Amino acid sequence: MNEDNKRSDAHTDAPSAEADKKKRIKSVKDIRRRKQRKRRITALVLILGIAIIAGMGVIIRQRLVREAEAAAAGQTASHTVSTMTFREEVDISGNVEALKSENLVFRSAGEVKRVSVKVGDRVIAGQVLAELRTEGKEYELAELDYQIEQARFNGTPRQLELLEKRRELLVDDLSRMKLVASMGGVVSQVNIDPGDLVSSSVSAPAVRVIDISSLKAQVEVDEFDINLVRVGQQVELIFDALGSGIRIPGMVSSVPLEGRVTGQGIAVKQVEITIPDPPPTIAPSYTFSGIIIAGERKEILTVPQDFIVRQEDGSQAVHKRLPSGETVPVTLQTAYHEAGMLRILSGDLKEGDVIERQARITRSFPFDFGPPAR
Repeated sequence: MNEDNKRSDAHTDAPSAEADKKKRIKSVKDIRRRKQRKRRITALVLILGIAIIAGMGVIIRQRLVREAEAAAAGQTASHTVSTMTFREEVDISGNVEALKSENLVFRSAGEVKRVSVKVGDRVIAGQVLAELRTEGKEYELAELDYQIEQARFNGTPRQLELLEKRRELLVDDLSRMKLVASMGGVVSQVNIDPGDLVSSSVSAPAVRVIDISSLKAQVEVDEFDINLVRVGQQVELIFDALGSGIRIPGMVSSVPLEGRVTGQGIAVKQVEITIPDPPPTIAPSYTFSGIIIAGERKEILTVPQDFIVRQEDGSQAVHKRLPSGETVPVTLQTAYHEAGMLRILSGDLKEGDVIERQARITRSFPFDFGPPAR
C-alpha cells in the first residue's frame, strides 16, 4: 500500500517540476526583453539630446552673428543736428454755446393771452415777449383805486395806508403776468401758445433768448499742459461745419483755480474760451477742434529719441562726433517734441553737429529666440 502511494506521488511531482522550469525560463526571457527595451530608450534619449544641443549651438551662433551685425549698424548710425520753427501749442476740442442766454418763465399762474415773438426774432432788453390774461387783476386794481380815492376824503390815515400797500402788491402781481427780456439777443425757443394754462413751477422755459453775437466753449486742459495756458492767449478753431481750411480766431477768457480728476486719474481744468465775432453760419452746439497758442514762434534744435543714452548719474546725453572722428558724450536737457523726436532745452550742441547712435546690445539668454535687444 505504501509502495503504491510513493509511486503515485512520484508521478504527480514530475509534471510540477517541469512547469516550474518553464516559468523560470519565461521569467528570464522577460527580464532580457525589458533590459533591451531600456537600452533602446536610453540610446534614443541620448541621440535626441545630442541633436538638441547641436541645434542650440547653431541658434546661439546665429544670434551672436545678428547681435554683432546690429552692433556694427548701431555704431555707424549718425544724425546731423538741425533747427526748425516751433511754438508752444495746446490742443483743444469741444462744442460752442451762446456767450449769454436766459430762460424766461412766468412768475405767476394763468392763461396765456398773447405771445409777441417767434423763434429767430431779435429782441432788446426790457421788451415784453408774452402776457397772461390780466382782466381780473385789472378790475381789482380799478376797484382798489376807487377805494383809495374814497379813503382820502372819508377814511382814516391808517385805512389809506393799508389800501395803498394792497395796491402795491396788486401792481406787482400784474407785472408778474408779463414775460420781459432782461437782455438783448435772438429768440431760440417759444414753448407757449395763446390759451395755454401755465404755472410758475414749470421746468421748461416759456421763451429762451440767446446772445450769439459772441460764442464761448468750455475745453478740458490736462495737468501736463495747463501751466502753459493764460487768460488772453489767442486761440485758433477749426469747425467741422466750415471745413479744415478755415481758422476762426478766439481767446482764452477764463482759467479756473480748481480742477477735477477724470476717471483715468488725470487732473484737468475747464478752461473757457470765447469767440468775439463768430461767422453767422456757426451756431451753438457746433463741434470744433483747435489750439491755444501758448508761445511765440522760435527756432529750436531737435534730436532723435533713440540717439539719447542714460548716464550713470541719470542724466541724458548724446555722443557728439569731433572733427578728429572721435566721439564725446554731451549732457542734454530735452522735452518731448513729436513722435520719435526730442527738443533740446540745453546742452553743447548746435546746428550742423553730428551725433552718433551707440549700440546698446543686451546679451540675451541662450534660449531667447527673438531678435537682439536694442
